[in-house]
Amino acid sequence: MIKFNGFAKSDFDVFIKKDWNEINAINSKLENMIKLLYKRYPDLNKTLPNKIIGKPQINTQEIDYVGAFLWKLGEKHYSVPHYTMGLTLNWFGIHVCFEAKDISRKFIKTLKNNENKRAEFLDILEMKEARGFIIEINKRDFIMPGNRKNRYNPVAYIWLDKEWIDEDIVKFIYKQMDKINNLLPREFQTKKAHFYLHKHIYRDDPILTKTEFIDEVYKVIQTLRPMYDFLLKIA
Repeated sequence: MIKFNGFAKSDFDVFIKKDWNEINAINSKLENMIKLLYKRYPDLNKTLPNKIIGKPQINTQEIDYVGAFLWKLGEKHYSVPHYTMGLTLNWFGIHVCFEAKDISRKFIKTLKNNENKRAEFLDILEMKEARGFIIEINKRDFIMPGNRKNRYNPVAYIWLDKEWIDEDIVKFIYKQMDKINNLLPREFQTKKAHFYLHKHIYRDDPILTKTEFIDEVYKVIQTLRPMYDFLLKIA
């Protein structure tokens, strides 16, 4: 295992060369970062007790990436709302999301029909602490887990540093996702709409190499907690 001492620009550059040995080394470095995170903040063992390091993604239709999955309930992360964190060429990212189509449909139905839940969702987006975060709506053309023919296509991004956050954004989100979920599958078994709430720490940010980086990661996890709890309630 490689001792974790932050992420240097050279760690991000491995995605340019696409060298498997170097990318696997970064995967190990990420794993040690997760171990240090849980050691420094042992409350995560209760709030997010399940964790797994994913397989590096390279030479596929989706972005090259090494990532880890953290979650509270359920046997498999892809069947429940979860956290993901990891590296790509340009950033270290942390986000909450869901992948299962049944959760996607419940999410849309909740935002469309439940006024109180819609207001709760909007309140989360309007929190001062959430400024600088990014919503992503993603279309997944899906065959089966791990199949390299699966396709991931971002449909829309919404930056939460705008003054126009209002109920129209919530309507835009569920309408776009509903449209994706109702597309004909064609050569794929299913099409699924994913929802992400992201925080990106870009590769030139000095925090990545400082000892405070672990603390910053924990802070982002806590900031994302209201959205994660919201997704757990409707899953």
